[in-house]
Amino acid sequence: MSSAGFAEVVPEPTPSEPINYINPNIPKVPEPEYKGRRYEALVPATFDLAERSALTINALTEMLNPNSDLEAYWTTDLLSDPPRMDLQYGAMIRFLYFQEIPLVRTVCGSDQNLDREHKIMEMQLKMQGPDGLIYSPLKGRPWAQPPAGWGDDETEHLGMLTWDNGRSLGAFAIYALKDPDGPWREAARRCAEGLKKTIIVEDDIAYLFQQWMEPGYPITKPEKKPTRNAAAKACMTAHGLAQYHRLLKTDPEALEIAHKMMRYIMRDSNYFGPEGEFLRDHEIPEGESDEGSEYIWWEHISPSIHFHEHGMPMTVSLEIVEMTGDEYLLKRAIQAYNWAKSPACKGDPIVGFFPEFLHDEPHEYFTRVYGGTKFQSESCNVSDMIIAGMMLARLGVKNAGGTDPWDDADRWTRNQLAENQLTSLNWLYDGHFELPDREGKRLQSDSFTTVRVAERSLGSFSGWSLPNDWLGPVALSVMNCCTVNGAKSLYYIWRYMLSHDEGTLRVHLLFNRASKWADIDSHIPYKGQVDVHVKKNLDLEVRIPEWVKPEEARCTVDGKTRDLSFSGRYAKIGKVKRSQTATLTFPIIERTDKISIQGDDFTIVRRGNTVVSIDPPGKIRPFYKRGHYRNGQTLWKKTTHFVPDDDLFW
Repeated sequence: MSSAGFAEVVPEPTPSEPINYINPNIPKVPEPEYKGRRYEALVPATFDLAERSALTINALTEMLNPNSDLEAYWTTDLLSDPPRMDLQYGAMIRFLYFQEIPLVRTVCGSDQNLDREHKIMEMQLKMQGPDGLIYSPLKGRPWAQPPAGWGDDETEHLGMLTWDNGRSLGAFAIYALKDPDGPWREAARRCAEGLKKTIIVEDDIAYLFQQWMEPGYPITKPEKKPTRNAAAKACMTAHGLAQYHRLLKTDPEALEIAHKMMRYIMRDSNYFGPEGEFLRDHEIPEGESDEGSEYIWWEHISPSIHFHEHGMPMTVSLEIVEMTGDEYLLKRAIQAYNWAKSPACKGDPIVGFFPEFLHDEPHEYFTRVYGGTKFQSESCNVSDMIIAGMMLARLGVKNAGGTDPWDDADRWTRNQLAENQLTSLNWLYDGHFELPDREGKRLQSDSFTTVRVAERSLGSFSGWSLPNDWLGPVALSVMNCCTVNGAKSLYYIWRYMLSHDEGTLRVHLLFNRASKWADIDSHIPYKGQVDVHVKKNLDLEVRIPEWVKPEEARCTVDGKTRDLSFSGRYAKIGKVKRSQTATLTFPIIERTDKISIQGDDFTIVRRGNTVVSIDPPGKIRPFYKRGHYRNGQTLWKKTTHFVPDDDLFW
């Protein structure tokens, strides 16, 4: 018996009865394929999107329960003895995995656990009801039971119209692009039509009639429109509808409804203030107090202002702007983005630390679980902000809250996002810390396992990080919505850091990345150098980082000096032929900054945009132990490049 009070090995939970899918008879589902060119390369040992994505595939395909048709584990506690994973909310998380697995495989080409992805694809079709909507089977799975008030004791199948159906619709569209002859286009069409029927459309707005659905449940207009968080969650439904049309180009009505949903959320739901400020998640019902327990997730913390629940509508609004040009939604998203970067948000826009919660009210829940009233950071938050920054940059916004959004995305990727990913396990076993007292500091659940938890978690993203540590005093280590959103941001960074149009390749962010046009080797932060190995004749432009003056940049092509001209921050290198290498160099300096996060002071040293030291240091898995970057000599690594045949635009 371990000190945590359970046997050393707790097996995977098993449903108490066979899983009763609403649609057990499905068409044949071809196994997924990720075709592309793979080849070995020697690259600088710096932040590598394909390498990080392959690690994420490990987490996304290993943190699943084989006894329950690969249902996803929701939380991981690596500081339990032994480490454990819990299935709470696993039914919901599975739908997030369904969308992100094919995206990050497109980045890295990993074939790890392809059979599991195939199984997930089959299970998804088995959950599609006659009305086209996605329903989780409930019987025999206590971890999948819905919140109070959703369905009743007799409910056998229930679906969230947001997480479950919104994300599933997007995933159906992705697989429809990958496999045009498969069942996915029809599954997407049916899901979209089912969702449309659950949405109330009034003039220039639209909203869900409620957040959940069971087969045959009557769809009626509610007496009151949803507000705040209850309204904002529908952004996931809107995102699915919008991406469905964007990818398959068959349903302009779906985009129109999504557009109206986001207009309602950003304008009328009372979730964002007049200057974009994040407002509290819930209205307090008349006659109840902040201690009310009528809310789904935040039953202990109804005064909450949850960052990620505001970050999602911001990013979805920007996707709608890309498709519609809506200037009002663009203005609202910029306001929200700028507010999230401001001191009012209590984070730090240099490293990309954005707290999970933003409210001030002390509460027993936070004192017990967080060890105080200060809040740690979800990886979801920094992912939202990175994606929003890149989308603003793509939309032509050159200054948001005083900085260029491309530079925001660069800083936050190199620092909080990169450090939030679990890339090694040595720190768990080297004896430099004692296991803390976990009593009262984790979810209580009978639906957990201790089977190979640490190894299966490799590649996941921290659910509750500190500015200087992967772990703090909160109950758990990982909640896998953070792993999903960390994975999503890796795909977006990979997809958006390059653009190719009419023979011109533009490099917006300087990370290692292979592509069909050129392979990019970034020496940053060892030194200010990026090598572009060109594969096709093209015109080349490279964006220089915020700390570089244009006159300081130098360029060679195959060792011969090339004069530069500039368009804004872009160095115009000009024509480069196939098999040539263009090298851009510039000074890189170290600078020291004093930052304060929620009243705690830190001293950071940055080399370029990359934090290489922080004081005081973390205690459990400390961040920014990056002394190897500081001597100015590039270290190298062998890697396998992957260039996909299918360049999904998501």
